[in-house]
Amino acid sequence: MLVPHIDSCLDSHSSAILRYSDEDQFEMAEKIALVFEENGRLKRVNGVEGENIRGTTDDAGQRAPWTLRAMGILARSYLGLRRYQRAMELLEHMSEKNLGSEGPGTLSRMYALATCYSNLGRQQEAMDLRAKTLEAMQRTLGSEHPDTLRTMASLANSYSDLGRQQEAMDLLEKTLEATQRTLGSEHPDTLTAMINLAASYSDLGRQQEAMGLREKTLEATQRTLGSDHPDTLTAMINFCCQLQRSRAPTGGDGPVGEDIRGHAEDPGQRAPSYSARNG
Repeated sequence: MLVPHIDSCLDSHSSAILRYSDEDQFEMAEKIALVFEENGRLKRVNGVEGENIRGTTDDAGQRAPWTLRAMGILARSYLGLRRYQRAMELLEHMSEKNLGSEGPGTLSRMYALATCYSNLGRQQEAMDLRAKTLEAMQRTLGSEHPDTLRTMASLANSYSDLGRQQEAMDLLEKTLEATQRTLGSEHPDTLTAMINLAASYSDLGRQQEAMGLREKTLEATQRTLGSDHPDTLTAMINFCCQLQRSRAPTGGDGPVGEDIRGHAEDPGQRAPSYSARNG
């Protein structure tokens, strides 16, 4: 594997390797960080890209494209480690350095920043930024681009977080219909949309519709991912909770398990372009 060799080089020669003076060296560090990221070594990404950013202290360097890329990778690693406050600070700094753009990188940062706001309890700010991001994505990527649809799902979850359940359901229905049409009935994003729409139906008391969608989701995940996959186990938990909820008399006693909502992958987590519930 490549990762152990990179580890060894960094441990033995970090002061030499992580001494950045030009774009080529920044790009080398970026490639090293991406290898760690792909292998789930997020703390190691922090170290590499932290050094990368510290290599530029003046304002021009902070605005350089390769520096912003390094900041983006570092912010993603903080998100993966659930260090939302640190990720938010970095993403807000990046936004200040790159105003006015609607390129994929800027839209990814907006999406990620909204994820931070949501996880830090700043739900109104999350909703406002997701709405702005969705408008920009519809304008630049189109209404049925996968990243646009993921942002629609996230905006729906913001509506739900703020108690706007009917608006959340309406948007999730549109998201599911478009995702099925463009990506297919068993694509991971489609299954995520089904999970979230079922939860929305349940929130609104439409238990039978929720039950039917839960059952379809479970069948599809078992068929495509296998019975032991984490997403299949999540679908099983949700199905059992929904079954319990559907059988419980109105106002009856006894706890009913909480739904586990789906997480649409951030635009930016998939190359080249920054989840649904709780993200």
